[in-house]
Amino acid sequence: HTIGNPSELAGLVGIDVAVLDSQRNVIFNREKSDSLLTNAVASLGPKDRKRYMRSSAQKIATKLLPPELSAVVVLSNLAVSTSLRRMRIGAKLCTEAELFASVKGWGFTEIYLKVESENVPAKTLYERLGYEERWVENNAIALRADLDSGEFIEKIKDTTVMSKFL
Repeated sequence: HTIGNPSELAGLVGIDVAVLDSQRNVIFNREKSDSLLTNAVASLGPKDRKRYMRSSAQKIATKLLPPELSAVVVLSNLAVSTSLRRMRIGAKLCTEAELFASVKGWGFTEIYLKVESENVPAKTLYERLGYEERWVENNAIALRADLDSGEFIEKIKDTTVMSKFL
């Protein structure tokens, strides 16, 4: 069903797989995560490399990375048009991303997200949806989606990492 102006983007959310270092409380960015997974497979002999060629990031991380490193799914860049806020669009987008990430989709049992620590409305939404704070990253790069321009803007902000079991 249509909400507001059908030509207006109501909201967006991304989900991605990344590598989590549980000893250092760091979720690596896409480039670093891809590099860790690719190098783990590249370090194998030809026969073993072939066996992991079409494997999921989750399988590669479990089998080939040190135990403190694991593949996790990360919800990112949730944004709702300012004119359409308070209509539960953000909650619906989160729920759909969670279904996609869960055993009904990619097979993950937990989902992570990063939110600017000062963004109280977003943190409240996530807490209401069952997310719990795990740690805070000081002076982290935060991406903001500008729905009007369709661009992402980088900001340096304290970021709260939250997660939820699916």
